[in-house]
Amino acid sequence: SGGFGVDLFFVVSAFSLTRSTLARAAGGEAVGVAFLVRRVARIGPAFWLAAFGYTAWFGMGPRLFAPSGITGLDIGLTALMLHVWWPNALNSVVPGGWSIGCEMMFYLLLPAVLGVASRFGRGMALLPLGLMLAQLGGWALGGAAPQPFGFIAQLPVFVIGILACRATQAPGFARIRRLPRRLVAGAAVLVFAVMVAALPQATSRLAQNTVAFALLAGLLCLLLHAAPARLLVNRVTVALGRVSYSMYLVHFVLLAPLFAAARWLVGAGAGDDSGLLAVYFALVAGAAFLVATVTFRLVEQPGMAVGRRLAEAAPRLVTN
Repeated sequence: SGGFGVDLFFVVSAFSLTRSTLARAAGGEAVGVAFLVRRVARIGPAFWLAAFGYTAWFGMGPRLFAPSGITGLDIGLTALMLHVWWPNALNSVVPGGWSIGCEMMFYLLLPAVLGVASRFGRGMALLPLGLMLAQLGGWALGGAAPQPFGFIAQLPVFVIGILACRATQAPGFARIRRLPRRLVAGAAVLVFAVMVAALPQATSRLAQNTVAFALLAGLLCLLLHAAPARLLVNRVTVALGRVSYSMYLVHFVLLAPLFAAARWLVGAGAGDDSGLLAVYFALVAGAAFLVATVTFRLVEQPGMAVGRRLAEAAPRLVTN
């Protein structure tokens, strides 16, 4: 399920950003303008290129999440990464762009959230608050936007990622690190197996519960931080992780042509859906990786370099 994959990304993003931000704070850097500059420079260039490319390719006409087509307002809000609050722009200018809007809102809130969740115990109070806001947001929107795609609905998922990182600083985490590494790494592989195989195949109520999946993802981050399992942390996964953002942005445009290619390779009358899906997945993953490797080097890396230079010159907003 693509939705579960995005939830995993949100948890990992919250975990890693909390960890890196706290490390920078320990070195004397305040969480402020410099942080936001780096984050916008990290995700902005590739997203803006995708917005331009998809608009040029699909035009302004009707589409799945914009039955009447898109407007200049939709494009403008997407360029500002505020489209997550506007139903017609939410997922229509850039396919899957809702998750980038959610990520941007998380960046804006992270400094304040870290101030509240200064310790794991205090941070725990944020989870029921996030759940309550998600529920109230669902009622308030009344179906105006696809609920899994809204930032408010995803807020508990980000909180779980922050809490998982804070848990690594709790006294009890030291006991986990003293356990045999193979035992902890094996537990991480087991949790991942449950996430991939069991949860999406469970009852429909559980499968729709992103919080349940996010809790498993937070536990996975915790265990891998204690003992990286070679099956999950290796050259292949690191290489995929490095270009995963570009892969996400470009894979949508590859889906239709590569599905036709997979049907041609397998044979339209073969009747083997599992074989067709395996070939289709391999084609999309391989092609997306190749394209993403290029866009990472030509777009993302230069953007990150500019972000670092701007962050060094940006004024810091000191927060305690």
